[in-house]
Amino acid sequence: MIRNAPHLAALAVFALAFGASAQAKNPVYMAVPVAPIEKTYDLSVGDTLWECAPGGCKTTSAEGSAARTCAQAVKKFGKLEQFQVDATPFEAAKLEVCNAKAS
Repeated sequence: MIRNAPHLAALAVFALAFGASAQAKNPVYMAVPVAPIEKTYDLSVGDTLWECAPGGCKTTSAEGSAARTCAQAVKKFGKLEQFQVDATPFEAAKLEVCNAKAS
């Protein structure tokens, strides 16, 4: 067992690195519309599946930039009170630009 320790350690480092890179490729986006969400539902917007519940909608399946994902969200949900990428809210100026794209 001790002879395998270096191999196990290398495997553990690889697994951690692979997991971290997978997370980096799939950020969690959270959109909180101004109009409250009253029930839980899933909604496809193009290739992006949003999971909505009271409090907001989230996705990890969005492709493209955060600004593009925000723009898609406002076109579907209307103006947003908040938009987050991995729990970091968009700055007010970025959110204003995003909300200007609401239809």
